[in-house]
Amino acid sequence: SKAVPALTKALENEDENLRIALITALGEIGGKYSPTLPLLNKLLNDINPDVRIVTIYALRKIGKDAIPALITALQDKDSEVRFGAVDALGLIGKDAVTALITTLQDKDGNVRYCAAYVLGLIGENAKDAVPALITTLQDKDGNVRYRAAYALGQIGKDAVTALITTLQDKDGNVRYRAAYVLGLIGENAKDAVPALITALQDKDSKVRSGAVDALGQIGENAKDAVPALITALQDKDSNVRYRAAYALGQIGENAKDAIPALITALQNKDGNVRSGAAYALGQIGKDAVPALITALQDKDGNVRSGAAYALGQIGKDAKDAVSKIAELLLNKNESLYIRYIASEALENIGSMQAISILVQNKSIIADIREEWKRWNIGGNITINQTIIDIEDEGEMWNYGSSGNAGLITIRLSTTAYINRKPPLICKIPQIKNLLRWKCS
Repeated sequence: SKAVPALTKALENEDENLRIALITALGEIGGKYSPTLPLLNKLLNDINPDVRIVTIYALRKIGKDAIPALITALQDKDSEVRFGAVDALGLIGKDAVTALITTLQDKDGNVRYCAAYVLGLIGENAKDAVPALITTLQDKDGNVRYRAAYALGQIGKDAVTALITTLQDKDGNVRYRAAYVLGLIGENAKDAVPALITALQDKDSKVRSGAVDALGQIGENAKDAVPALITALQDKDSNVRYRAAYALGQIGENAKDAIPALITALQNKDGNVRSGAAYALGQIGKDAVPALITALQDKDGNVRSGAAYALGQIGKDAKDAVSKIAELLLNKNESLYIRYIASEALENIGSMQAISILVQNKSIIADIREEWKRWNIGGNITINQTIIDIEDEGEMWNYGSSGNAGLITIRLSTTAYINRKPPLICKIPQIKNLLRWKCS
């Protein structure tokens, strides 16, 4: 602490490298002593953004006593400073939650966004922020709503009870976001299944779609929703029908009662619904095989192709279907698309019989695949785990079965900055080590 006055005086030096090295030293001292805090607070107003950034990292060393200063830094005009403050508050963790809850009401949308972002980083330890984040789902700024939803998803099961209540909100957009977040939470949101089943009757198709997605994300723990999802396959909105089929696939073997309805869905006029049904039947597995073998002989080509695809996804448990799949492969009157799917299905099943057929007809298969490649009909036909795009008032939220959002990290947000010439401060070895993400 005796060094603080000398360091304070030295900060009047105009040499930028020296000043930044001194700030770093103040941060190291600040981890043990409090006299540095007022000076570091003052440095947050320095005209040089690099000085302010290093000051943020010095404040991070101090810990919870630096929270008010870091909250103030969320209003900095420089995005690097703001993101540095976000990073620091996230590392401080639980002790920052109360201040961040208050900050969710800040008049500046960027500050509210950062506050929600940090609460998401803190995760389960931010459970006291759940009521405030639920309210923030109604924020006028779409980016803030997005971050609030993500934060609730990161908090997890402690947010479920409040979200169940929010499914009854009078605002359809809020109900939708509640369903979306329950999907992010995934299997830990199983207590929400009854409420989500009720939401499948919502007058707003967007809410119904969100509820269907959430049930799919909850997975096998949502098996009680299977009858309701079967009904949803008949929804007047094709988007809901498609997502219902996909959700049944995510529930998997526990959705075997849906097999007849999914076979019927293979005839749906909407291609997305058909592909969703094929995916679901493949995920349900061997219980779907007898019905799929019958479907291979359907007069509708979409049904035949969907059935062949599903059997291929089931794999070795679909060996009883090999003969019928081979008939599709060798039928010259069948479409190229279906014959290609059939060849892929036999390969995936991989039984001795399937391999024998592939070997015996390798020249035919080679011609089919070459022609398919040449025409590139339909592009990539493999229906893998789909990333569902949920458009919300101009926002695009991407997530998969894990419930995880396609979210960029704080570090990635500075890519443009990093790609420019590294700042002068990066010439100092100790600074370069401290700010590896900035000086790389």
